[in-house]
Order: sequence, then C-alpha cells, then structure tokens
Amino acid sequence: MVNQKFGSWGGQGIGLIDVEGGGVQLEFDCAEGFIKQPIIPDKQGNFSVIGTFTQNRPGPTRMDAPDTTQPACYKGKIIGQTMTLNIELTEGKNQLGPYTLTANRTPHIVRCL
Repeated sequence: MVNQKFGSWGGQGIGLIDVEGGGVQLEFDCAEGFIKQPIIPDKQGNFSVIGTFTQNRPGPTRMDAPDTTQPACYKGKIIGQTMTLNIELTEGKNQLGPYTLTANRTPHIVRCL
C-alpha cells in the first residue's frame, strides 16, 4: 500500500510521493503524473488506478503552449519494498514502463533540458 507510512518511492527515471489528501505525485525525467487517490494494492500486491500524465518539453514552457496532459492508467504490483509500475496512456494508446521503484529510495531523475 502507498500511504504516509511508506513515504516516497524512487527508481531510475521515476519518483513517486504521496501528497496531502491521499493523492500521488509522480516525477519522470521529462514528464509528470498525478493520481487523485491513494494506491491500495489487493492481497497479491496488484493495483490499477486512473490518473493523468503530462509530457514536458525542454526549456521554458510558453504560456500559449498546448496542454499535453492526458488520462493514464497506472498499473503495477508491490512486493515488499519493490514496486513495478506500467503506465497506459489512454489517448496515445502507448504504454510506458515497466519502472522499478524501491520504497524510501531517492529517485534518479534527469530533467529534460
């Protein structure tokens, strides 16, 4: 389960932190995501939650730039201190991942320049 007790999760190119109110903020090398509900896995550790995914661009963002936020389904499995995460982008019909995250680990993120 992802909640205040577990804190943050990190991996190569991804970070996941709980936010106040039960949501989850995700950071990627050149993107971000948000889930408005807590991640609560079933008895086998599997979970599937709906959120958003926003592809960022290098450099400053122009005020008139189109919004790249799209619906996404975050699916994964938590076993002990390890989470495997896949992201299905519902508009682009693309899948990102798998990502491997470890509980209480600092993420290794390289911001797009």
